[in-house]
Amino acid sequence: ELAPMVTDDAEEDGRDVGAAPDAVALSTDQLEAWVGHWRASMGVEVEIVRDGDQLVFIQAGRRNPLLSVAADRVLLSAADIEMRSSGLVDGRFQTMSVTQGGRGFTADRFDPDAWPVDHGELHGSYHSTELDVTYSILEEDGELTLRRPPDRSGEMRRVGQDRFVSPGIG
Repeated sequence: ELAPMVTDDAEEDGRDVGAAPDAVALSTDQLEAWVGHWRASMGVEVEIVRDGDQLVFIQAGRRNPLLSVAADRVLLSAADIEMRSSGLVDGRFQTMSVTQGGRGFTADRFDPDAWPVDHGELHGSYHSTELDVTYSILEEDGELTLRRPPDRSGEMRRVGQDRFVSPGIG
């Protein structure tokens, strides 16, 4: 849980000063300003998506709802994270200041599709001894595809410099 935010006004009007801030409803444009891929200064890459009127934080396939407390401020209570965005360009935030457990760092928006990839170097078969399964990576219609026996396949989507996901393959 985030550290309490104490203000003189809160104490005077009887609000619980140790409680997390109340959520505020953001407009579609305000929500969309957050949506995208973000890379933290230490190299961690995450994605923020919109699910109706809610923002969702995705890291390593795990989805956690974000609490919107202002147009430029969201909280991820599950990990004691506060994010404040700035640098609005074409309706999208470009940078954010992040505080996690009292430590501060920055994160910048990035476009995972902007990185050049030689798909040919990824083609081939990859065996997991732990799972006792062999995966195949190939290119179909210009897109990378991951295949898993006996008959599952899915498009691979880049989520980092050298990281991909294939939703639905499991």
